[in-house]
Amino acid sequence: NLAVLYQINLSDEELKELIQNKSKRYNEISKAGIMSGAEDLIKELKKRVSVPVIGNGDIFSAEDAIDMLAQTGCDAVMIGRMAIGNPWIFSHVLARMHGQSEPRIDLDQRFDIMKRYLRESVEYFGEEIACRMMRSRLCWFAKGVRNSSQFRKSINRISTQAEALQRIEAYQNSLRIGQ
Repeated sequence: NLAVLYQINLSDEELKELIQNKSKRYNEISKAGIMSGAEDLIKELKKRVSVPVIGNGDIFSAEDAIDMLAQTGCDAVMIGRMAIGNPWIFSHVLARMHGQSEPRIDLDQRFDIMKRYLRESVEYFGEEIACRMMRSRLCWFAKGVRNSSQFRKSINRISTQAEALQRIEAYQNSLRIGQ
């Protein structure tokens, strides 16, 4: 955030004020156990500049993105880590922005995306590097799914694409059997 603030040429005094206010607000809000206070900084920044402002931080759901747009007046929202393992968050945000319900993602779609992510990662990074990455990243797709802890343990030492695919399919089949 600091680099962006300097790029739009806020004076050192204005920058210091924004950061101090954000820091103070962050501490107050953190003690209350709610959002980080980034919204205040974004809202204030939006008031002070004429260039588009992109809100970022604490976007865990479509509702969070819509709330940030509404609360800050920012021009767009950047979604970061939440998109890893949850790439459908973008279609959820778009649906909410158009007053529609979020599309339901069934287990088969989730597993199809996992397999595609594995395949494309191997194509891009090579099998050895991709498989090391998949040891943690495939877990993100299983978050909130039944028996995900067993799946996480099973992929912890994968070393080939075939091995990873076998573990994904075994997990998917175990969930079908248990339905």
